[in-house]
Amino acid sequence: MDFRQTRFLSIVSVFMMAAAAFFLVSENNRQASKIKFGFSGFKETIPPDIILSEEKTIALPLVVPEYIQKYRASCEVAATRAALLYFGVVFSEEDMIEEIGWEILPRYYDKNGDLVWGNPQSKYVGHYDPERIYIDGYGVYNQPIYGFLSEHGFGKSISKTNWSIDEIISYVRQGYPVIAWTSGDFKKRVPGVMISPDGAKNPWIFSEHAVVVRGFDEKRVYLMDPAPRAGYRQVTWKEFEDGFGSLNNMAIAIMPGEMAEL
Repeated sequence: MDFRQTRFLSIVSVFMMAAAAFFLVSENNRQASKIKFGFSGFKETIPPDIILSEEKTIALPLVVPEYIQKYRASCEVAATRAALLYFGVVFSEEDMIEEIGWEILPRYYDKNGDLVWGNPQSKYVGHYDPERIYIDGYGVYNQPIYGFLSEHGFGKSISKTNWSIDEIISYVRQGYPVIAWTSGDFKKRVPGVMISPDGAKNPWIFSEHAVVVRGFDEKRVYLMDPAPRAGYRQVTWKEFEDGFGSLNNMAIAIMPGEMAEL
């Protein structure tokens, strides 16, 4: 074999080795992209410190996109938007707010110390982007959010108060994100009474907030929290139960499909 043949074979060998390396890198990147992207196609960061337990079944975090609310009092529609994105359905906060509605009303306390303002089980109380939170605007509860969902292909969603923790666990384990109303700091709050002009009475708290429950283990609950500088976060079960209990365990399990006619 002369020098030219040897040189040619060497060049071919180098080329083949480079091609093989390129293929392996490309394949690794392709497989990694499958892990980082979930059903909705949004990039996901799986918390690295999930503790596996033989004593309790865990639910790995659902791939609910990380999303931060645009307005001071829009956590409820922001959480809903993120939960819908998990199913590949896109609505803006503005779309939902416009359909749900809001009502600017006088705010004052009556002689019994109850807050007279609006009905968060009807529409947004006050403005969704108030200059003074809890003074010019409060928020909205589960039934108006469910009304929006039922009009857009998610009528099978379960919307109620007095959820048990076992029910929350069951729906998340089945792959359904749950929007939960809580206190913003996950501390137990004693609710006051809010009375609307039509006489409806609802509980209310300072720091009313809504988050998406997307997973859990025996020690912690994994959330998508739309509050500024929050996003993916974890709280202890006690913190979750304290905050969640402040508004009578109010939540919606997000489920696609139309509600069956009775």
